[in-house]
Formats: sequence, structure tokens, C-alpha cells
Amino acid sequence: KWKKNDAIRARAKCREPGCDWEIFCSKNVARNSFQIKSFEDEHNFCRGFRNKQATRQWVVKKLEDKIREQPSLKYNEALDFFKKEYGVQIALRKIFRAMKEAKELVEGSEKEQYGRV
Repeated sequence: KWKKNDAIRARAKCREPGCDWEIFCSKNVARNSFQIKSFEDEHNFCRGFRNKQATRQWVVKKLEDKIREQPSLKYNEALDFFKKEYGVQIALRKIFRAMKEAKELVEGSEKEQYGRV
């Protein structure tokens, strides 16, 4: 949950009551980036994490690289990849649509290929 989020600082805290996970960062003007000021890494509970900021475009971009490495990637393997690599649980429908789009980017469109024949 974003407790504070503006142009110069951001603070996020876990939504679960009693959980200590929290991060605070502020803008470093000299480097034009954000710098972490405090970070509590320990979660006091375990549950799936759905991130609303993991958009389909972001998922497609990450899947495109993965499909280039592993062309026979399955849906459940993609779900596990996002869970292990990024700690994000992606909705199944989003994975279906993103994998279709990523495969089209890697392999090309069926209609386009048929048109060349």
C-alpha cells in the first residue's frame, strides 16, 4: 500500500495488519534518481502478491526475452517465472494475452506470414 507517493518521496507499507515490511525512498537531485532511505525486508505473513503496476505491456516485454530463450514456454512455467524472478503473481488471463502477443512479436503474425506465400 502506498502511504505516501509524490514527486520527491515515496513510502510503501504492507497491507496486512501487523506486518513490518516497509520501504521509504526520496529523490536524489544530484543524480536525478530515487535513493532508498529505509527498508524493512521481513514479512510477517505469506500470501500471493498481485501488483497492479505489472501491466500487460511490461509482462509482454519480459516474456518476449524469455520466449526467445525458451520457445516452448508453457503458461504455468511463465507464472512460476514471474513469481520467482520478480515476486509478482500475474493473473492467468493476463498471462494468456501477454504470451500470445509476445509469441507474435518473436515468431511473427500468422496473417502476415500467410500473405507472403
